[in-house]
Amino acid sequence: MQAPGHPRLIEPDILVDGPANVQRAMSRRDDRLVEVRRRRAALAPHGRSSLRSGVLIAIQPTTIGAFLLASIGAAALIALLLFGFGRSAVANAAPNPAAGLPARCADANIRFPGSNDPRAAVAAAYRQNGVDVDATRPGSPRLTPDSAGQVIGGWIGVSLLLDRAGQPAPTLAEWLSQEPGKPTLANALVSGRSINGMLTADEWAQVQALPASTCEGAFLRDPRNAPLARMVDGIIIR
Repeated sequence: MQAPGHPRLIEPDILVDGPANVQRAMSRRDDRLVEVRRRRAALAPHGRSSLRSGVLIAIQPTTIGAFLLASIGAAALIALLLFGFGRSAVANAAPNPAAGLPARCADANIRFPGSNDPRAAVAAAYRQNGVDVDATRPGSPRLTPDSAGQVIGGWIGVSLLLDRAGQPAPTLAEWLSQEPGKPTLANALVSGRSINGMLTADEWAQVQALPASTCEGAFLRDPRNAPLARMVDGIIIR
């Protein structure tokens, strides 16, 4: 024991254990700091996810923009290919020889009006000439659909020949008139032709051989006029 009044001496074991005590205190402080950080992280669990969502928000417009650019580029490429294909198809398409001809050349409704209904057209043309084919006359022949088709066939065949020769073709009423010196059915019958034998095979072959660039050739080559061409074929002298 030290006498009263004298300063207390530091015991040797305290000097020895001092650094260890300091180290333990620092370790406890570090542990407390780790615990505080852990608790703070627990209290703010969305901190990192909010950062990630911010990154996603920043990235998404760029990604969408790139996708839109790629889509627009692909659409433009497809449109370019289709446009080129269309131009190639048009360039490779066969030219239409009848493209520059008047509409009447191929349109039977304009060139031969009423020919799609032969009996009605022939009856109307006879009435213009003062003849009623539907009036009852004892012993007189009746106008049948077949005989009306032969009248129309002869009218079309003769008209095509006259058009090709540069001469005016008659209307159906003119064809059924009695005017002398005109191209009429009556004058053709007087010259030796018949209602079912109005054109020779050579005359019909000349018309059929006309190219599509001619008015007559365009008429015969139009599929819509195939029934009328068959009418003409039915009045050929065999």
